[in-house]
Amino acid sequence: MGLGSVFCNFIIEAIQMDNVMFPKVITFWSYIISFLLTLLFSLFVNFFMYFKMNKISMVESLKSIE
Repeated sequence: MGLGSVFCNFIIEAIQMDNVMFPKVITFWSYIISFLLTLLFSLFVNFFMYFKMNKISMVESLKSIE
């Protein structure tokens, strides 16, 4: 997350134009929201993949010649 603010500043400097200015501020809430969205997405994916993984027979998958 620390490198994220450096990366954000680099991107803002790279796309900056004379007639358009972007703020270079990353607030504490931005870190909290990004952390929570990442956590929720990973939990969502893990929840659905859990049921799909349980349907796979591990012994049968070892027997296949792929």
